[in-house]
Amino acid sequence: MARNEIHIAAPPEAVFSLLSDPAAYGDWVVGSRRIRDADPDFPAVGARFHHQVGVPPLVLNDHTEVLANEAPTRLVLRAKTRPFATARVELRLTPEDAGTSVVLLEGAGDLPSRLVLNRLTDPLVHAGASLVEVQPYRWHSPPDVTPVHDLIDAVVAGELDALAFTSAPAAANFLTLARASGHYDELLAALRGPLVCACVGPVTAAPLEAAGIETLQPDRQRLGALVKLLVTKLGNG
Repeated sequence: MARNEIHIAAPPEAVFSLLSDPAAYGDWVVGSRRIRDADPDFPAVGARFHHQVGVPPLVLNDHTEVLANEAPTRLVLRAKTRPFATARVELRLTPEDAGTSVVLLEGAGDLPSRLVLNRLTDPLVHAGASLVEVQPYRWHSPPDVTPVHDLIDAVVAGELDALAFTSAPAAANFLTLARASGHYDELLAALRGPLVCACVGPVTAAPLEAAGIETLQPDRQRLGALVKLLVTKLGNG
């Protein structure tokens, strides 16, 4: 089972409110392209939202269902991307340092998915081994998000010529913080305007393009190539 943890500078009630908005999942879930529709009673147990994942032309339509809702501390979802896999996603919210610690636990949601996703670890666990899964890469939101809000304000005010993103979590969190601050629509309008929104590659660009934002990407997914592309684009502008 994969485990990720992040600290968000907002109370659990505010974070859970965001999790209760199905449209927001298209912003912060990496790989999600857009939310196609949602049941009006989401996130009630049994309610669903219907998502699209992937990068065109390779996209899949499926749904995510609520398995448990203990607002504002716990939400359990079953996310399907058939025919590939079904995941069980549990979000645990705990008050911490004037904000919220969010722990995300993700594992296989059914037997076929366990055979695909956990084919190396499950046999060890069933044989009685004590297994510790290690994450070589973990992304955390900074404890002070004031600079991000300042950046959002600068974009909305038209003070910037370009923005560059080098990771999908950063792009998704940028949109999430804009939504939490009440400037989401203004930010989208600005990012769809003359401002150049550059990404190091299609994975990084996915959360932005799912929100209808056109991105500029280098042929080679390298930071140097991204910088050269921006210099060329802005120099010719």
